[in-house]
Amino acid sequence: MDDLSGSGKKQLSFLDFLFNVRDQYNLTDENICDQVNTFMAAGSNAVSTQVGFNLFALGHRQNYQEKVYEEIKYVLGDTERDITTDDVKKLKYLYQCVCETGRITPNVVVIGRKIHIELNLCGYTIPAGTDCYISPFSIMRDPKHYDNPEEYDPEHFAPDK
Repeated sequence: MDDLSGSGKKQLSFLDFLFNVRDQYNLTDENICDQVNTFMAAGSNAVSTQVGFNLFALGHRQNYQEKVYEEIKYVLGDTERDITTDDVKKLKYLYQCVCETGRITPNVVVIGRKIHIELNLCGYTIPAGTDCYISPFSIMRDPKHYDNPEEYDPEHFAPDK
């Protein structure tokens, strides 16, 4: 795969990565197939769910929908050409709307991690081996992080924020 960052380095696909680490982690062909299937299913489900949430959010908020429509018309014009990566990069307000929809309706309910080393956090000691969980939903609706967190407002992700 070509590297899209412009560094000139060749990027590995997920499958290439799995084949490169198969000996290190004793992965069988079945393990590799399971990993690929898991990521394909999870990725496509997450994307389709978020697209649905975005359509719902904009469909119920005519003012934001109009701004997105005007931005798309401005960037793409009236031509019936294919959309390019450069075009997508110019759709700044649409990006803000996508981010705001993800904030209001996160795909992930909880994120869990095991703490591998003793950790001191805000005056608390978390022992190694502790399972820790965070709720993106709670964080994204916390007024310490967002003004009017219960309101759908793409300005939460404006460049000056």
